[in-house]
Amino acid sequence: LIALVSCGSDADGQDSPTTTAAICSVLLGKTCVGENEFCKYSEGVCGQGEQTGVCTEKPEICAEIYVPVSGCDGKTYSNECSAYSAGVSVKERLNAINP
Repeated sequence: LIALVSCGSDADGQDSPTTTAAICSVLLGKTCVGENEFCKYSEGVCGQGEQTGVCTEKPEICAEIYVPVSGCDGKTYSNECSAYSAGVSVKERLNAINP
């Protein structure tokens, strides 16, 4: 679900309410307002260039399923949900190695 209330804050910290999805972008200086939100970018984008993301609530509970992903912060997470819980978008999916 995409929130239809606030667009976040401008670089100067001013709220910018709107009736469209909460868009965030490093380049545009748009950050997410909520404490428990992060800027979720499309897989592989990581906020580079003029790419925008959507303010998304961080999950509080994740299944313990090992489907590793590389986060936009350069760290490996056990699954997509774990990355999102840390407030990190997914850069790429990694191949799980079976023991």
